[in-house]
Order: sequence, then structure tokens, then C-alpha cells
Amino acid sequence: MIGLIHYDLPDAFDQTDFFAKLGASYPLRRERIAREQAVFYDTFDWRLYEKGLLLFRRQESQQRNDRLALASLEDQSLLRECEVADVPVFAEDFPPGELRNQVASIIEMRALLKLFEKRSCLLTLRVLDEAQKTVAYLILESALLSGAGKKQHSHTGLWLKPLRGYEAHAESLHNFLIESGCQPARESWPEIAAPVMGRAPGDYSTKLRVPLNAQQPSGEAVKTILRFLLKAIRANEEGIRKDIDTEFLHDSRVAIRRTRSALGQLKGVFPEAEVQRFRKDFSYLGRLSNRLRDLDVYLLHEKNYQNLLPEALRGGIDPLFDDLRVERRKEWRKMARALLSPRYSQILQEWEAFLNAPAENSPAAPNSGIPTGELARERIYKRFRAVLKAGRGITDTSPDSELHALRLECKKLRYLLEFFSTLFPEQEIQRLVKQLKGLQDNLGRLQDLSVQQETLLKWVDRFSAAGDGEGKKTVIAIGSLVGSLETEKRQVRSDFSEIFAKFASGSNRKLFKKLFVQPEPAVAPSDLKGF
Repeated sequence: MIGLIHYDLPDAFDQTDFFAKLGASYPLRRERIAREQAVFYDTFDWRLYEKGLLLFRRQESQQRNDRLALASLEDQSLLRECEVADVPVFAEDFPPGELRNQVASIIEMRALLKLFEKRSCLLTLRVLDEAQKTVAYLILESALLSGAGKKQHSHTGLWLKPLRGYEAHAESLHNFLIESGCQPARESWPEIAAPVMGRAPGDYSTKLRVPLNAQQPSGEAVKTILRFLLKAIRANEEGIRKDIDTEFLHDSRVAIRRTRSALGQLKGVFPEAEVQRFRKDFSYLGRLSNRLRDLDVYLLHEKNYQNLLPEALRGGIDPLFDDLRVERRKEWRKMARALLSPRYSQILQEWEAFLNAPAENSPAAPNSGIPTGELARERIYKRFRAVLKAGRGITDTSPDSELHALRLECKKLRYLLEFFSTLFPEQEIQRLVKQLKGLQDNLGRLQDLSVQQETLLKWVDRFSAAGDGEGKKTVIAIGSLVGSLETEKRQVRSDFSEIFAKFASGSNRKLFKKLFVQPEPAVAPSDLKGF
């Protein structure tokens, strides 16, 4: 038994009585009471929490400087720690070192947000053996948690810290605590702090796993999926308005695209007039952020672009990114205003009202009442066959437009698999999605490279018109960058055939058929009459 163990105290916990009983069985030595402050952080989508990690800044009473610590969510055992002057927001803000490397690989481009603050009073007891050697520590922690606004919540818990080589003593102490009414803590600190955070850990995720029933009417199931997507759109609005990080906009756009895809692919579930109306509305919502997202992508890849250039040309590309930052600021302001506009508000209000109304079962929505499992299997297999047909028609001389069309087919299939994933075995769906994602990554990178080259070449005219030495340096840098992207594009293009063949393999085709093709009903003897 190694590692900190956290216990919830019984409801009628009496500290004096508890320590008296403990002291009668185990020699104890009380240490000075310590006070500690800790502020906990995570991304909006709980990336650290989902990995079983806690990130917090702490300042103990004996120390002058703050320390940033990464610990295990389960037992709060320390994994990494470093001294900081300011709280990092993005991965690049961390001091170089192992803590930065580990956190950066998890949070990527997301910003860290303050979750809650914990102010603790720690009473530590050394548990001794007959030779007066310390065999374990017991720590009584009285904590005051504070979060958004003036919300506060108090919590008192007990920690057992075993020492290596004295596992038997730790086991004995554990049994004593259980017999005294203590129980291993059921919640971690983020869960305990939920009342002051105003949200629950894991309450937002980009993973689309909506509980569905194969026999429920399709109209009800599709509205359930679309309500989930609407919630994601709403959840990201504040982050976009405050410009916290680029993923708020990205997640909102994905939810909008998924919504449009559902309306376009799941025909006959809703009246066509309503479908066309809302498809038009969501097309408008998607266009609002097209340019802003493009600029985000370029700026996120700034370091990658610089690394593609010879060292002598890297400075020449700086004016381009300076201009992109200025344009991005203008586009973000336009987007923030659009989110507060009457048209945006009206679209989502009317959409929410439509989703909350009972699903229609009428001639205008002929597929509303059919079982969801039947609809899912038919649409997924049909889209899978479309992907195979489009992919098999591509040769080494096919234009980029054909690969782009295949990319769109793959995206539609991916959305359908995600919409109805809970109706089918999880491991098998994950296998298919993983294979499809590999193909999408190849096609998506090819498309990105084509668009980036086209956009960069448009900037050549602008810097050429400047006519000065700096403008010429930028033009040369852009030309070199376009050449580097072309080299990568050719490599990505050459990888396509192998990646597509892997996706279209016989094992994948068999799995798609097994999951999504309804077996023909057995022929009853009565059906054979007359033959």
C-alpha cells in the first residue's frame, strides 16, 4: 500500500474523540499546523482531468514562491513540479522542462482556465512504532473551496500517507480508519468543488456519444442528437466572444457542420420545408466564421512554416504573420458582434423550439416513425459504398478536386458513424472510425496544403507592390514556403493509395456488412406455397 489515500469522514466525526482512540492504539507525534493555498486549472474540455491528472499552483506558508504542480487525480501524488512567476495560459508559457512537455502533449492549443481555489489547514500526525520510528503520516485537511462569484464550499477529509517498508502498519491504520467510520473518498477535488465551479468535471466533451435505442422512432433519436449539438454550439459562445483560445470556434464550427450534415443526410425524418429552412440558417452560421478559422489555422502553424524555411529566410516571413494577426483581430470582432446579433439569436431560438417540439409522424416526414437502428444501418452502409466507389475511381493522375470530393464523402460517413455509435458495439465502431480517420487525415492534409499554397501566392502580389527591400524578402520567403509545401503535398498524395487500400480492405468491408446490412428474413414454410 503505497501512495496517498484520501478518506471521507463520518457524518458525526468528533476530532478529539477520534484522535484519542487513535492515540490509544498507535503512538502519535503532532507536527505544526500548516496552511496551504492551491489554485486548480484545466482546459474547457477537461483534457487533464480526462487523463487522470490535476494541475495546480500552490503557495505554502513556509515558501515564498509559487510552484506549479502536476499530480495524480486519484491520490494527488506529485508527478512534476516547477517554480513559476506567472500562471501559464498556453503550453508555450510553461518554463522549459518535463512538466511543460507532459502538459503540452495533452492540452495542445487549448488555454488553461481557473477552476477553483482551495485554502487548506493541515494537521499532520506522525504515526510511530515501538522504536519511535515514523511508519506513516495522517493528515487532517480542512479546506475552503471558492470558485465563480462568491460561491464557497467547505470540506474536511483525512489523508493516509504510507511509507515504503512499513506497508503492514499502513494496512493496520487503514483497517482502523474503516472501523472508525471513514471511507475511501468517492470524489476527487474537481468533483468536490463542483458546487463552486458551477459545472461538473467532464461536463463538456467533443466526443459525440448520444444514448439511443435502436427501436425508438427515428424522429425522436435525431432530435436527441441535434439537441446535443445545439448544446455544444451554446457552450462555446462565451469562449469565442472572450477569445480564450481557438478551439472554442473550432468546436462550434464542428457542431454546426454536424447539424447541417444530419439535416442533409437523414432525409424524410423531418418535413422537407423545415429541413431546407434550417439548412439555410446553419449554412449562414457556418459562413460567419470561415475567414476567422482560416486565419486561426495559419497562425497556429506559424512555427511550422518558419521551420520549413532556411534559417536565412525565416525573418522574411514575419511581415506576413503580422498582417494575418491584424486581420484576425478584425475578423474576431466581427464574429463577436455576430454572436450578439438578433439574427443569430433568432436562428438558435427557433431551432431550439423546433427540437423541443414532439417529432412529427406525418406524410411530410415519412421516416420519422421508422426504428432508429433501421435508419442508421441503411444510411451508414449506403454512405460507405459511396466512399468506396469514389475512392476506387481515383488514379495517380486524378485532379485534386476528385480527392476533395472523396474527403467530403468520408466526412459524411464519419458523422453518421458518430451520430449512431451507441447503437453498435463500441470496439468495432472505434476500429472503423480509426481507419476512416487515417484516410480523412491524408485527404484533409492534401486539401489544406492546396489551400495554403493558393492563399500564400495571393499574398505575393501584395508584398510585391510594396517595392521595398523588406517586401522582396517576404516574397522570396513565401516562394520558398510554397515550394516546401509542394514537396510535402506530393508525399501526401503518394501516400493516398496505400491508405485508401487499408480502409477498403476485405476485413473492413466484412465488418461494415456485418454491422450495417440487415440479414434477409428466413423463409417461412407458409411462404413456399404454390412452388
